[in-house]
Amino acid sequence: MGKKTVRKNSTVRKNSKKKRTVKKREKTVMILGYGKDGCVILDEEDPTKIFKLVREGIEINWELQETLKKIDTDENRFSTYSHSTIEKEKLKKQIKQCSALLSSPIGEMISMTKLEPLDTEKMTRTQYRHLRKSIELLHENGISHGDLIDNVMMSPEDQLPRIIDWENAKLAATELDKTIDQNAFFHSGRFKLT
Repeated sequence: MGKKTVRKNSTVRKNSKKKRTVKKREKTVMILGYGKDGCVILDEEDPTKIFKLVREGIEINWELQETLKKIDTDENRFSTYSHSTIEKEKLKKQIKQCSALLSSPIGEMISMTKLEPLDTEKMTRTQYRHLRKSIELLHENGISHGDLIDNVMMSPEDQLPRIIDWENAKLAATELDKTIDQNAFFHSGRFKLT
């Protein structure tokens, strides 16, 4: 059997009266993602919602948002925007951090339903058909998305895809606009069945 080693001079001071100064760390902001148009942050009061802090100069097409809500009243196919009801003062830290990331001031704040990532290259038959029907529904109503690749996520409730991010969408879509959506869906190789 081996010998047990005992360390000498390793005293631990218990009940030390020496006070330590502990600096409080500032709470870091939870940014879920950011891109050319803004940052997405978690809504701390409602975990089913997220905020999008939109880069100044980017205009939200509210007419398009209202049209999408009329077409898809239950939000089963499209993730639409709503005006944020939270005051900018409450999101001061998030706005500051997002503005630094984007190197740009923040304009509008919008809210939307929180979704999960979807591996569009391994979609189930049901997910694939649901997305295809969503695109058809857009086109039947004269709307094109214009940027489908990387703008499809999944609802955690029903595990079905939702089309997101409408900055490139058009309300009066031409046949060419609709063809761009169809090519992105059918020929890009990004939307596949498992």
